[in-house]
Amino acid sequence: MPAHSRRVVDLSSLTVIANPALIAATSPRPDPNAVVYIVEDDSAVRSALDLLARCCGWRACSFASGREFLDSEIHEAGSCLVLDLNMPQMDGETVLRRLRERGSGLPVLVITGDRSGAQLERVRRLGVYEVLQKPFGDDAFQSAVQGCVSGQAAPSDAADT
Repeated sequence: MPAHSRRVVDLSSLTVIANPALIAATSPRPDPNAVVYIVEDDSAVRSALDLLARCCGWRACSFASGREFLDSEIHEAGSCLVLDLNMPQMDGETVLRRLRERGSGLPVLVITGDRSGAQLERVRRLGVYEVLQKPFGDDAFQSAVQGCVSGQAAPSDAADT
């Protein structure tokens, strides 16, 4: 298998890329002021999530690092953060801890390929809305982001443990 094939982003279902009108037509109307902040070091995953969020009708703002996100101006009302856990220099757990130390209540959706129970338990204690394990489908992403920005009660963690 060629090395470049390992960089393929598998979100299980990328129909949104082929037909964004279909996703937009079946999506609930989001708050026009809501911003989906995406912090992901992998540019392919970051681009795919940014596109998916925009196709679902949300405004998206993407960052390649936690430091870049923390240094930016954040509009919290009706917004959420999609945060990768495993990033170089500053991992997602550190980003989340610093965000909470600032007093931010921004809802956070953690995305990770790591199945390590210890780190996931620590980020849950810091207050995350949901943890999505990579790879995940566009429906799971859309549903989780919708829950975050609408203030719905967080889903049960039973499926993640």
